[in-house]
Amino acid sequence: MNNEKCIDPAALERIRGIGGDDLLTKMITLFIQNVEKRLQEASEGKAAGDSEMIGRAAHSIRSSSGNVGAMRLQRVAYEIERLAMEGNINRAWERFAELEKAFAAVKARLTEEGEQPAQ
Repeated sequence: MNNEKCIDPAALERIRGIGGDDLLTKMITLFIQNVEKRLQEASEGKAAGDSEMIGRAAHSIRSSSGNVGAMRLQRVAYEIERLAMEGNINRAWERFAELEKAFAAVKARLTEEGEQPAQ
């Protein structure tokens, strides 16, 4: 996935418009930390056979992804959330690699964005 296209730049500009580069940097940091924590929780849920835990983790990722314009990540998290809440832990987990890949692209792009001054 192209890192440039994994984020809707309008979402980042909205954040920047509200609080400048400082707020954007804080939002990026919090988002990355949150998703990393939720991915760990989902892994723990898989190990425990707890579909609700996976669903809650995916829900959190889905919710926060929209704030930074990570729409593909948001869609994959939604699909995992839905499958997990239906109790289909195996199918939900089949999508987990895709979620991690989407997050890796988002993280790279947001890290890059957080290091660049506003233009």
